Amino acid sequence: MSLVRSIVCSACLLFSNVTLSDQWYLSPTASLNTFYDTNVRLSNTNPENSFGATAIAGVAAGRATETSDVAVKAEVNSRWFSDVPDFDRTNGALYFKSFQQLERIRLGLNGRLNYDSTETSEEQTSGLVQVNKRRTRAFLQPSLRYSLTQRTDISAILSYEAVTYEDVENIPLFNFTFGTAEAGIRYRLTERLNLVSSLSYDRYEAESVERSSNTYGITAGAEYEASPTLSVRGYAGTQSSESTGLASDDGTENSNTTGFQFQLRVAKEFDNGKLVLNADQGLIPTGRGTLLDTTSLFLGFDYAIKPRLDLRLAVRTYRNREPGGEASVNNRDFVRLEPKLAYKLTRNTNLELGYQYRFQDRESIDGYATSNAVFLTLRYSGDKYDLYDVAQF
Repeated sequence: MSLVRSIVCSACLLFSNVTLSDQWYLSPTASLNTFYDTNVRLSNTNPENSFGATAIAGVAAGRATETSDVAVKAEVNSRWFSDVPDFDRTNGALYFKSFQQLERIRLGLNGRLNYDSTETSEEQTSGLVQVNKRRTRAFLQPSLRYSLTQRTDISAILSYEAVTYEDVENIPLFNFTFGTAEAGIRYRLTERLNLVSSLSYDRYEAESVERSSNTYGITAGAEYEASPTLSVRGYAGTQSSESTGLASDDGTENSNTTGFQFQLRVAKEFDNGKLVLNADQGLIPTGRGTLLDTTSLFLGFDYAIKPRLDLRLAVRTYRNREPGGEASVNNRDFVRLEPKLAYKLTRNTNLELGYQYRFQDRESIDGYATSNAVFLTLRYSGDKYDLYDVAQF
């Protein structure tokens, strides 16, 4: 709860200097989704199919100027299943993002509070999406960037997250905390090319299983604006992790691993669409009581077929491996593919018809699991309304 209080207090501090003339805005969003899924639990055996529906309501408030930006968003997400009622759930989320630009210093503060389900929260890490248990995640990230010269910036980022699970006594998921400190430097070699480098330190702790790790990393890379419609960012380096935990004989087990890490982002805009590619690899925290060496890939493509009709494609893949390369129950591969057609009914309302394919293959389990789903979604994104017009203080 101390992390939540920090987010609230920081937001209050930023809000305290705002007057009604600053024109804060309010923007509502909502969606209603109906679907049919052939394997709700993404199970290797005895798949359960079901019809279902999802309702989402959210509201964002914010204020942006030439030197600052503050945005807050709250969202409630409820899902129902006709034939798998134990997967019914209601999630909530609160997001906060801000920055303040001074003469040579840029201060930032991001925060997030999620109350959700393991049905979705474990997709990137443990893959334990077969049960519906509650998860709470609190995240806070202050940052600072300082301009040393017209070409050189230095930066510092701190982040802390705390993850807790409910009612997981018979499921191998464990509460954990994860903190990061990172220092970086950026040098503008040309108007289009930046050279970047960073040093980082991570601390992971899962107290219930008495496991912890210290990880040190170094990266270097570049950011290149190849053209007004094409940008490329790439970083690569190494990570060294020192881990401590309980051994099978109730003693203490220490291990050291060194691995490769990288990040790549390519964004290309076309006359009628956009393509985004993100790829990265590194050690990430999980609820399995350990860090996992994870390679992930995201591909997003939007194309306007007609003035009101868009084709959209999203592909996500994850490859999780135990650090050091040994065999483990944590080793697995996951793919999610989502093509859809979006038709603009009005300026603020879209109707979407889509398909979702999920695939998961665990190294320790024979066979693999697949899921096919079709869905129809009505989505509303409201205009930005002056907050004073909505609620006259």
